[in-house]
Amino acid sequence: MVSFDVVEHMAAEFRGLVGFERTSFSVSCGAGGDDTIVRALQCMELAWRASLRVCGSKSSAWFTDITAKLSRAGYRLTSKKAQEAWLVRPVNNPRERDAELRFMDRLGEEGVLERWPKRALIDGRLGRRRRVPREWSQHIAALRASRMKWDFCETSFARRGTVGESDGVLTAEVTARAFAAGPPAWSSFRLAAIVSLSRAAVLPRSIPARVRHRILLVLRRAQFEIVNEDAIEQFGLSGRRIVARKVVPSALAAASDAGATFIGLVGK
Repeated sequence: MVSFDVVEHMAAEFRGLVGFERTSFSVSCGAGGDDTIVRALQCMELAWRASLRVCGSKSSAWFTDITAKLSRAGYRLTSKKAQEAWLVRPVNNPRERDAELRFMDRLGEEGVLERWPKRALIDGRLGRRRRVPREWSQHIAALRASRMKWDFCETSFARRGTVGESDGVLTAEVTARAFAAGPPAWSSFRLAAIVSLSRAAVLPRSIPARVRHRILLVLRRAQFEIVNEDAIEQFGLSGRRIVARKVVPSALAAASDAGATFIGLVGK
């Protein structure tokens, strides 16, 4: 069973970092072999959902039977490929969360149930809202205390702001993400920085050269890898966005580097 220590360490390090908020959390279990189900509970873009990945050949009888039964059990099919299908069900409150945890526990990795429930599809909450730290903590505590033997967890914190000299049309977002898998315990910490023109911006058509030079200098000094620079030069892309990434050794380094990088990018 995976350790949740990485989640606690990230929360502790980012608790006092101004402007950064938790933006995602997910746990899952299952290796993803043929004729198995990977079960997960995720919060993406402030919306919680139960997620099931059905693994195996889509032409097999087992695959067809399981996806049909999960659909009748209230899961919405969102993607279907040659070797996997994704099904999700929104989780709007603790009662629905606990119900899906019980269902996933009974479902198991092979999807063997004596009696399958028949449930209507439900919609997730409309719109987005900020979640207070206590709400995050309550959800995470419930997942940790459940009967599920989670073998992977992920969490991220991010801050978004306007680049100072861009007259409001250029935004910077720095995200710190941590992963843990086990046993044995394994963790990884990564940073991502994205600077982009607003979608509504007509002019300028690309990031001004002077601003672009300063942003690249900040990122390179912080030892980020610029992942889209070659594509812009080789394929003549619009130059409306700069994407960079970096691996760091710990939650402490993730928080320290994320805060410094954000200040360097926005210029204040």
